[in-house]
Amino acid sequence: GDGSDAIPSQGAITVGATSSLSSTGGSITPFGTSQATTTVGADTTATGIDGGEGGDSIANLDTIDVTASSNVTQHNSSFTFGGTGATGGSLAATAQAIGISGGDGADDVRSESAITVNATSTLSSTGGSTTPFGTSQAGATVGANTTATGIDGSAGDDAVMSLDAIDVTAGSPVTLGGTSFRLGGTGNASSALEASSQATGIAGGAGQDQIQNLGAISVTATSDLDSQSGSNVGFGTSDTGGSAGAMTDAVGIDGGSDGDFLNNLGTIDVTANSTVTLDGSTYTFGGTGASAGTLAATTRATGMSGGDGADSLRNQGNVTVQATSTLDSEGQSKASFGISSGGAISGAVTEATGLDGGAGDNDIENLLGTVDVNTLTTVTANKSAYTFGGSASSGAELNGAARTSGISAGDGTNSIRKDAAIS
Repeated sequence: GDGSDAIPSQGAITVGATSSLSSTGGSITPFGTSQATTTVGADTTATGIDGGEGGDSIANLDTIDVTASSNVTQHNSSFTFGGTGATGGSLAATAQAIGISGGDGADDVRSESAITVNATSTLSSTGGSTTPFGTSQAGATVGANTTATGIDGSAGDDAVMSLDAIDVTAGSPVTLGGTSFRLGGTGNASSALEASSQATGIAGGAGQDQIQNLGAISVTATSDLDSQSGSNVGFGTSDTGGSAGAMTDAVGIDGGSDGDFLNNLGTIDVTANSTVTLDGSTYTFGGTGASAGTLAATTRATGMSGGDGADSLRNQGNVTVQATSTLDSEGQSKASFGISSGGAISGAVTEATGLDGGAGDNDIENLLGTVDVNTLTTVTANKSAYTFGGSASSGAELNGAARTSGISAGDGTNSIRKDAAIS
């Protein structure tokens, strides 16, 4: 809770939490025309040790195993969101899992035993299900959103040390099979149909943090949007267009904002994957403003990230980073973009970095071990049609991009020392 707590954990901790929403067999659920946001779905949070606000001292001497899952299943059923005001609606599965959370304040966290964190959010809409959203000025949100963190220092000047393994997994599968979503926002906010996952081994949060890893950090994050035969997704005429796809972000050690010291003497293994599959599906983006729609698989993976501020990153171990993005459209799939003056984007974008200083004046040292970074981007359009309706200056794109960096200094006046191999 609040205050300066001392938490010595000497026994094994196992935490599991699950939330589910199931709508089947012709169910019909209408919502009114109020100006307040209507939220339908499953939301799960699980934490092994939570220090709460205040400067806490946490010592973990035994294993921690945390699992959180949220599941939304819609089969041959209908949800109708009728909002007409300034706020939109949401149909989503959301899960968050944390091994150790220091909470706000200057925390001292030391883990001497293994931490395992697994979070999954699943949205499945099949069998002729229909979900229309109203004409509110705010965007509608449909999808799965997952966050998993091994150790989270949160805001404040934290000291974090890990002496054993941290294994973090986040997954967000969204499956559409013969279903219809009509996201009818008309204002300045865009609507979204997305599978989104974020996984972090150690997160410092805001503040001047000192993070040291002497164990093995393994981080895996996966997001999948699988749209099968007969699925139909339409976005409204909002000024900012709509977005559909899969987004994944995975980081081994993340210092967060402000000046941080990150020191790796163990191993960091980060894997991130985003996949969008269209098979006999139709997507229509009706944006009319300065930005058009987005249909893409986007992946970012980082071994060590300093974030904003004057950071010091020191690697004396092995860092392996792998990132993959895939967009596969086939089976008479169709994607149509509106008449906005901004460029529509469809495809796959992958970014992977071993050591990333971020904005600020950074000092980066790769002293021992190796930094191995790999990316793969795949875009396949087989028997599919893409129509871009923007103006001649809009710069519409259907492409694949990959960016790979062993060390990225970022903005500012930086110092880089490389004594060990980068591949």
